[in-house]
Amino acid sequence: MITKSSELFHGTAWYYSRYRPQYPQSVFDRLEAAFHLNAETTILDVGCGTGQLSIPLAKKGISVVAIDPSPEMLTEAKIQETNAGVARPVTWIQGNGEELSSLVRHPARLAVFGASIHWMDRDLVLKQCDGLIDAQGGVALLLSPSTWNQKTDWAMLVREVIQQFLGSDRRAGSGTYTTPSERHDVVLARSPFNRIETWKDEIAITRTVDEVIGLQYSTSYCSPTLLGDNKEAFETMLRQRLLELNPENQFVEQYTIETLIGRRP
Repeated sequence: MITKSSELFHGTAWYYSRYRPQYPQSVFDRLEAAFHLNAETTILDVGCGTGQLSIPLAKKGISVVAIDPSPEMLTEAKIQETNAGVARPVTWIQGNGEELSSLVRHPARLAVFGASIHWMDRDLVLKQCDGLIDAQGGVALLLSPSTWNQKTDWAMLVREVIQQFLGSDRRAGSGTYTTPSERHDVVLARSPFNRIETWKDEIAITRTVDEVIGLQYSTSYCSPTLLGDNKEAFETMLRQRLLELNPENQFVEQYTIETLIGRRP
């Protein structure tokens, strides 16, 4: 069971904006070039979170309409937008991806999904994108792994401690998470945007123990809301065990951001 989308990340927005890794500038530059983005084009950021895609794109002067079901995420996104001093204000809309055609009324050049489409009815959302994206446009799915699935020694330790406090199943808000049965490229291949291109960016991040803990609090499987009164005990145990593992307080993560670009034939 997965809880309703507006509650998946309850209590995470402050951590999400501060501890989720930023996308590399090269991704935004390539999107701008590939889809001829400019001040006259609009981007839809579907499942925008706290603006990790919306704000860098808006800083380029591009019109961005950002949609998320969580009012907490949107409130935090507006704070981050103010702090960033964007060139063109983002239009923030509360709603689900499945409601896209009723939330957006004017054509867009590109729909982007940053670590979000797996929470949606992908076939339905991509079909609705077809009615909104102009003839030169397409969709971009930005995919990156979760700490939960990483194989580094510290990531496996993090998962072990989370499971000790929250159970063996991966949580998703008040429900549990099930990996989609079909890969995103398979779903994209049967959508209107079935001319597919893949970009890959190699990322290396070194985190402190505080940053590792903050990252966990940004997730649907280890939010402060889920931990409740056990948050302090969880943090104490995780901090102790991580520093026992690496007293130098450096935890390296290397992974690939895969961007699936879909265009019409």
